[in-house]
Amino acid sequence: MEILQFIGYGNMAQAILEGAHEILSKRFILEITGRNPEKIAPFLQEKNIQAQIVPYKDAIDIHQKFVFLLFKPYNLKDFNYQGQAKSVLSVLAGVGFKALSDAIDSLHYLKCMPNIASKFALSSTAVCEKSPMPLISQKALNIIESFGNCVRVGNEEQVDASIATNGSVLAFLSLVASGLKDAGIREGLNARDSLELVEMSFKGFAKLLEKERPEMIIEQICTPKGATIEGLSVLEKKGVRGAFIEACHESVKKMHL
Repeated sequence: MEILQFIGYGNMAQAILEGAHEILSKRFILEITGRNPEKIAPFLQEKNIQAQIVPYKDAIDIHQKFVFLLFKPYNLKDFNYQGQAKSVLSVLAGVGFKALSDAIDSLHYLKCMPNIASKFALSSTAVCEKSPMPLISQKALNIIESFGNCVRVGNEEQVDASIATNGSVLAFLSLVASGLKDAGIREGLNARDSLELVEMSFKGFAKLLEKERPEMIIEQICTPKGATIEGLSVLEKKGVRGAFIEACHESVKKMHL
């Protein structure tokens, strides 16, 4: 059985393992390594995830393995890598294929931008490949699809751009959800009921968005001189749409500083 090696053990690594370990463990032997990989042991035990913890010594043995880079981008050169990987899958924001290939020898490279909804196998993940090899490429893409959907974009810059649509977006939407919950409380709902109503609204909105464009959803809800268009006019006056676009732009720009 082939080996899938996770280098890194932070929030993203844990989300992917939680959402995909049952599928991945049928296809791969799972390894976890990094500077102090034993830190993930309580999480693996709690979630009943079968994975081998490999301490880091002088170098990480990547030979003939699928290697998943899940650490901070600035840590890429902190490790020594021994051998040639079959595939390197990287979530390192702002780190291009050239930097990856300079640091790690591999037959195949894949950049991706998942999010923490991976823990429910609901990540939206943009991907782009270098040196596509049919068999290895398909296995690498299957790894991505084990924790959500996979959108193939045209180049590596578009993977970085997708932080605006799926990478950072759950944090931005959490701010929206928090504001809507507090709005309900302000109007007289208790906190529990308000949060439950917001939660279900998000679920319903997700289903609507599968079939309809955002503009169509707005048009169906707003009536002439109605309550919703009155509220939307306030959001437009406050520049909420522009604020979201600018926030996403700044997040993408931050990766390249």
